[in-house]
Amino acid sequence: MQKLQAISSREYDINKFLGMIVSGHGIYTAPREIRIAGIDAVVVDPHNEVFPYWAEFSGGEQAAVIHVDEHPDMEAVAVMGLEQLDGDLSEYAKQMGCASFIPAAIYYGLVGAAFHFNPDYDRIDAYGRFRGNRFVGTPSLVLREGRIRFDANSAEPTAISPRKLKNELKGFRGKLILDIDLDAFVSVEDYNALSALTGNKAPGYDYALTLISAISQMGRLRLRDVSKLLEGIPVPGLITIARSQTPQLYALPLLADDFERIVIGELGRLYAKR
Repeated sequence: MQKLQAISSREYDINKFLGMIVSGHGIYTAPREIRIAGIDAVVVDPHNEVFPYWAEFSGGEQAAVIHVDEHPDMEAVAVMGLEQLDGDLSEYAKQMGCASFIPAAIYYGLVGAAFHFNPDYDRIDAYGRFRGNRFVGTPSLVLREGRIRFDANSAEPTAISPRKLKNELKGFRGKLILDIDLDAFVSVEDYNALSALTGNKAPGYDYALTLISAISQMGRLRLRDVSKLLEGIPVPGLITIARSQTPQLYALPLLADDFERIVIGELGRLYAKR
């Protein structure tokens, strides 16, 4: 009988990782409430699970959202109305897509402006603005045929510089949410792009590890840029972090745990001194 060759735990992790990349599906983790430098925070898996936490935090008052993500998450047409679920926020969060929770939050008055920052670009995409102690230009949404939809062209953002956002929020005294998706730092798209660039369609252990190491370094550089942005913005009252492993895999699974820890640590450092 042929002896089975021992496989290191790291190689086993790589093999599991490659399987997740092929399937496009990672491992679900339940929401976990934590504190970061005294700030209420929650770590979720699919991004839409932040919705009930945003609703509780807003308390009937519109909040501003700093949305750090590889994607804008501003697809409205897929969102049903909350009324169809008798106001059950947790069930509603499960029903909406991970790219649709922000339009729903805007429609129901939880959010007055969302500022999307992808650290690969030196700009902020502003969905609404804060001027003269009030929100202006908040996207207009309507409930039509049981679905939340953008009214006319209100889904188009305004591109502003990070400096302009800092100046705009300098005197902000309202409710502020910092919302982070780990795919802003280490994404499956990074892995696929690097793999395609090198022409390796069936990466093995060593090759996969090389790509993962490169993406980890990229992620740290992106986090540095996010920290620079946050240094000039008021301290949030709520922090939400999405791991984005299910139902669709967006953040690189083998680095999700590491970067969850790294991001939380960096936010703790950033806000502990303020």
